Amino acid sequence: MKKLLWALLVGTLLGGCGGEEREGAAESTKAESAHVKIDLEDHHHAGVKDKPVGLLGGQLIPLGEGEYHLELLHDAASGDLEIYIMDETAEKAVRIKQANIDLVINVNESLKKIRLEAIADPVIGSTVGDTENFIARGSLQGVRKFSGKVIELRIKGNSYKDIQLTYPKQMERLN
Repeated sequence: MKKLLWALLVGTLLGGCGGEEREGAAESTKAESAHVKIDLEDHHHAGVKDKPVGLLGGQLIPLGEGEYHLELLHDAASGDLEIYIMDETAEKAVRIKQANIDLVINVNESLKKIRLEAIADPVIGSTVGDTENFIARGSLQGVRKFSGKVIELRIKGNSYKDIQLTYPKQMERLN
């Protein structure tokens, strides 16, 4: 189900924003379409720093000077830990060649090595060695808070090492 939602989301975003209104549509439909169009444009053109969460509801982690982002998702009930590789806007998935991503996670002062495996998805045409999605199933079951680092990530010739992460990210108060 998550893969289908991801495929639909990617398809919607790749379609772009700013389509013309169709003639002959009912007034209520026009109003709803205009509302959705505005929301999509506001989201699409907002800066990454303005986004509290990624497209899938995960935590955004910038890489380097923000040229790429990781979207980190964690389900404490199942223990699943998932990472998506995203572009500089955190709106478009970026496929990489790695077969896995290794992390060292600190949970309650105890270090744990976790390997996220590449996910092949025939719906969107991704394969192991050409994917944006990595998962470690059941790796952090019952854990609600952790910190750690991604050992190394290679994206289009760039290498990122010791990428620090804290989950959940502490949000700054704007008051």
